[in-house]
Amino acid sequence: MKKRLLISGGGTAGHVWPLISLYENIKDEYDVLFVGSGNERELVEKAGIKYKKILSGKWRRYFSWLNFIDPIKVLFGFIQAKYLMITFRPQVVFTKGGYVTVPVGIAAALFRRRLIIHESDAVMGLSNRILSRFAKKILTAYPKENYPKKYQRKIVWTGVPVRAEIFTGDYNKAIDDFDFSKELPTVLFIGGSSGAAGINKLVLESLEELLSFCQIIHITGKKNYHKVREAATLLDTVKRSRFRYFDFVTRELPDIFAVSDLAVSRSGATTLTELAALGRPTIFIPYPFSASDHQRINAQILERNQAAVVYDEKELTSVKLVDQIKRLLDNKRALKDLSENIKKFYKSNAVELIIAEIKEG
Repeated sequence: MKKRLLISGGGTAGHVWPLISLYENIKDEYDVLFVGSGNERELVEKAGIKYKKILSGKWRRYFSWLNFIDPIKVLFGFIQAKYLMITFRPQVVFTKGGYVTVPVGIAAALFRRRLIIHESDAVMGLSNRILSRFAKKILTAYPKENYPKKYQRKIVWTGVPVRAEIFTGDYNKAIDDFDFSKELPTVLFIGGSSGAAGINKLVLESLEELLSFCQIIHITGKKNYHKVREAATLLDTVKRSRFRYFDFVTRELPDIFAVSDLAVSRSGATTLTELAALGRPTIFIPYPFSASDHQRINAQILERNQAAVVYDEKELTSVKLVDQIKRLLDNKRALKDLSENIKKFYKSNAVELIIAEIKEG
């Protein structure tokens, strides 16, 4: 008879993809139930995982009347989580961050279930900070010395799992699909699943000059897609042939990564880990309003280890960006060093290390 594992995380794809990767590698040994807040249901069920929704609240760092309502939702979510502990009876509970994990983790502690939490950023998120006192282990994306001492006794550096399909990119297929030249380097601009207004603005301001020496793939996000499309119509024929833009990509992403010589990106955990796994030289422009400034801290760890170039969005101009991209593309040694160094922050056995912790005890 299989053991039972309850996994939980939600709010962003960054919390969900590593859990799906974990499921794919543990489903033969464990009966797995995913507990979420509803936003991730389609993604999770598409992966074949049993799913249950519970209520969850969000504590906003600004005044909102919802801050008075959401604690009630958390209470009801806790009651629902307790019910799942009784009916599903997991031996282990593994949470990945997101507000939905708080009632799940507290219920696990109440029923004396082994609780393991995972943190993908260099700064512990609020949910994980709350659950850290109940957790048997805290699994992290970075070595333990990057986290406060009070957590280090429980920390195990496992890294972050990535989707297997990320490694299936085909350079030649991408060249054919995008009708690109092999003689020109390709730069990828990517701002995460929702796009990045600051990066999009820099692209539009730099587009004409960049396309004079490289090809560009730009993942815009839905909000800014129409602005980029309008800008593309103003390009001459040659430059337009060097520019490809999408509001959102899924199946195409591995090929896009494969054809990119350099990436310009936000430094959220999922995208950062995928770029590290593939050894992509990257210029990170952290989102300036991320919770606890975690994107900046993620990127700075890489920068200190010569594994990335990092710019503060407020200080970066299109002139600086174009100059930096040109200098990197002209310096193959620098690109190679960045590639080799960023790869050191990816643990190829992350899933195996996490499963070993789940099986312990």
